[in-house]
Amino acid sequence: MVAGILNKPVNLTVLPGTMRKLLFLLLAFLLAAPVQASSSRSDMQADSLIPQKMTVEIWSDVMCPFCYIGKRRFEAALSQYAGRDSVEIIWRSFQLDPELETDPSKSVVQSLAEKKGWSMEQTHQTIDYVVNMAQSVGLSYHFDKAVVANSFDAHRFSHYAKTKGKQDAAEERLFAAYFTEGKNTASHTTLIQIGTELGLDASELSTVLSGNDYAAGCGIRHCACPAVWCFWCAVFCFQPKSRRIRRTGNPSVFTGPGKGRRGIKPAGLNLFFSG
Repeated sequence: MVAGILNKPVNLTVLPGTMRKLLFLLLAFLLAAPVQASSSRSDMQADSLIPQKMTVEIWSDVMCPFCYIGKRRFEAALSQYAGRDSVEIIWRSFQLDPELETDPSKSVVQSLAEKKGWSMEQTHQTIDYVVNMAQSVGLSYHFDKAVVANSFDAHRFSHYAKTKGKQDAAEERLFAAYFTEGKNTASHTTLIQIGTELGLDASELSTVLSGNDYAAGCGIRHCACPAVWCFWCAVFCFQPKSRRIRRTGNPSVFTGPGKGRRGIKPAGLNLFFSG
């Protein structure tokens, strides 16, 4: 019966509360053990429990430094999962600061200090901490070059790329453009350039960006916290329906046995890179 359930995509949010919790914990338990090479019968039976398809919805923002770090950690964890080829990744939009005005003349450090009410010294210390965290997963952040940019059109670009089967690549390029290359990700010129690199039609993309496509239909959500970069408290979390149950920056939450404070593993639920 369990195998029958796992052989189909499961929408946990439509199940009654108790049943949803039980199914979530069951699926989490099945995904808990580390993947090891073995030809034993028990391992083959375990492999048969891997779902034919698992959908992971990632909610993130292009201007979120922990989102890019979380992406790398997620990828590291996913590479250890035996059923990784059956995982479909869908990027959702979570705008941390929808009222932010694009201002290439202002540094991200200055903008953050103003938003948080920090001294420049405190802001630089915090930035250094994040830079070191990024380095731990192989990323090079250059906040000295980063452009203060509203992410709304970047989100629309991502959803357009999804229709062309290029969303994951688009998200990767948007993160790199913002945090590493110092590009203005609110600029249509920048977005069209990135789209061209990905093989998207420049003329069609220009038309999309100049209009209002993917603005209402893509489900962009806004951060409820009044302060920008409210995600300093963690790296990413899982949220079945509307209640957060997990926050962690350790990829072993996907694959390790009982890791983390509650030992909960994801089972195809919403993944928030909002920390």
